[in-house]
Amino acid sequence: MAFNPKHHLVQNTEAIRLALQLKKTGTIPTDEQADLIRQYAGFGGIKAILLPPDDDNAWQTKTDIELRPLVQTLRETIENEVGEQRMEDYWQSLKNSVLTSFYTPPAVIEALGEAIRDTGFEVNRFLDPSAGLGQFSDGFKRVGLPLFNPLLIEKDLLTATLLETLHGKSQVRQQGFEDLSSRHLNTFDLVASNVPFGDVAVWDAAFANSKDKTKRQACRSLHGYFFVKAVDAAKEGGVVAFLTTDALMNSPSNEPIRQYLMRNANLVSSVRLPHNLFTDFAGTSVGTDLVILQKDTRKTSLTQRERLFVQSTRRKYPSNQYYEDLRRVVHTQLQFDTDQYGKPAQIFTHSGSTEAIGQALKQMLDEDLGQYFKIVAPIAKVSVLANKTPQLDLFATIQPTPVIEPQPFEGVKYPHLKEGSLVEQNGAVGKVYELAEENPFFLPIEVSKTQQEKLKSLIQLRDNYQLLYNFEQEFQSENAGLRQLLNDSYDQFITQYGELNRKENVGTVLLDPQGKELLALERVKEGQFIKADIFEQPVAFFQKQRIETAEDALLASLNWFGKVNVEYMQEISGQSQEKLLNQLQERLLYNPIREEYQTRELLLSGNVFEKLQAVGDYCEMHPDEKEALRTQAALQENQPEKVPFELLEFNFGERWIPTQIYQDYLSHLFDLPILIQYAQSTDTFTVRPTRST
Repeated sequence: MAFNPKHHLVQNTEAIRLALQLKKTGTIPTDEQADLIRQYAGFGGIKAILLPPDDDNAWQTKTDIELRPLVQTLRETIENEVGEQRMEDYWQSLKNSVLTSFYTPPAVIEALGEAIRDTGFEVNRFLDPSAGLGQFSDGFKRVGLPLFNPLLIEKDLLTATLLETLHGKSQVRQQGFEDLSSRHLNTFDLVASNVPFGDVAVWDAAFANSKDKTKRQACRSLHGYFFVKAVDAAKEGGVVAFLTTDALMNSPSNEPIRQYLMRNANLVSSVRLPHNLFTDFAGTSVGTDLVILQKDTRKTSLTQRERLFVQSTRRKYPSNQYYEDLRRVVHTQLQFDTDQYGKPAQIFTHSGSTEAIGQALKQMLDEDLGQYFKIVAPIAKVSVLANKTPQLDLFATIQPTPVIEPQPFEGVKYPHLKEGSLVEQNGAVGKVYELAEENPFFLPIEVSKTQQEKLKSLIQLRDNYQLLYNFEQEFQSENAGLRQLLNDSYDQFITQYGELNRKENVGTVLLDPQGKELLALERVKEGQFIKADIFEQPVAFFQKQRIETAEDALLASLNWFGKVNVEYMQEISGQSQEKLLNQLQERLLYNPIREEYQTRELLLSGNVFEKLQAVGDYCEMHPDEKEALRTQAALQENQPEKVPFELLEFNFGERWIPTQIYQDYLSHLFDLPILIQYAQSTDTFTVRPTRST
């Protein structure tokens, strides 16, 4: 059945309505109600969710116009159940999932579960770090793979609410995988999930501060991070089984990640799935791999198939040496085309149903698990956790470090505290969890003495800021005493450690879930970070005062939100969106890729080659959108000048550069047809301008 966004919207709305009602009353769902909630399939691919609800100009395509009343019904449903104040939190979480949340067809999950079940492997502890509605745990149970002590992590607020309704509070954590407590490392028999799609970075303090370069690199993308973190979470002999974007295997930049995985785990199976796997479930065509690893930090060599797993191919299209054997690809047809990003790619499709795909996958998994999976005898428990020590050779050794045990939280449960908030207890710094429970717990974090003092100062600053803001928001009255405390704590912090937004401080600030709010306590003026308005005057209610000019409304938006918020600008200025945008034509441009207005300075900076290509592709598909065409023209005017031939110095063979990748880039940068002709006829060359350009 083809993907039907109307059907999904109606189905999702009813599932959300029921789950929120059950949560409000504390009622356990009946089997019939649970089945209805399980019909929820996320909003991956339903981009109408991202459109401003009250902006008629934004709803232009036929599909969007047809979906608009259903989207409005969804908004009203959520607001009726959670109230106006919480509505935006839920709606924002829903919007965040549009580009990353694509639910897995049950046939694929069941094929994986059956293959693991048939090995006789016992799963005493199970982790799903991106659980959705628990499709993996439900699918495994359907095929008779028992899961004991499951832990289901879901970062999205709305999805976690539905998940908790189905599986109970004891199994569910509404948090990111990066917030997994260190007490859970090296403990899980099976870690399985569908890794969220999207090329976004992850902040994990343990990884960011690690001496292991690969762990730091893993934070740059979701798929790399999930695999490396999952290997840390699995016990010796434990299994990691992830569905992930094919970029993990294809991209040469991910080679260090694949090397790390092969140093610390055995390759059990890797199967490439067809691009049309998610078509019926999410209306998208995307390359996907199922990778199964078995943790083994004691291994001393790689097999031939593991060496192939590490290597990307050097061709016009990205791929992996492992998949040169097309028997490891579930498909009935192969063609060379472009992927969802318009880049050359091998496109595998399957003419059968998802059940047929599942059957073909099961056959491959049975072969691989039968040959490469090993049942590992239990190892006696010891009072240490394994922790990696990076070395210069390919294989690392194990260095034991003491287990950090959680403690009862004895501090004040301020309303502004969130799951994973930084707190101080008995002179130690750590994070607080399970705040919604009667007995939350405190988990110390291991940092240097200097870092610990910095965190204590940061905690004091955060608390003073939140107490001031919440007081003035609730009572709509200025509190000079709390404002002075905020100023004192900020002055003390920057005297000792410098500005919050200083490069060496940003990582520390972002250890707290409210770190982004703290970074907004500073704004840039003449290249220097200075205090935001809240240090001098109320903003919790001052922001609602009427502003006369469009320019002032823009400045208020940038100061408060750090971006262009047109709805907010309308509210504080009393002017229509059309009038505001007309007055700000010289200041703003519309970014059709992000579907938002941005300042000219921001949009015309960075990689303007890539931005022009993306906006140009968009304009070809939407030739009537005047704002997008205006942005395209501005980007064309702001392309850097080409480097003249006389300023170039050639040094052939100095560095390997893949010709096909850089050819388009060079044609933009250099006014030199001869150079491009040479690039087409040779494998390597280097171009080095003789002066900065």
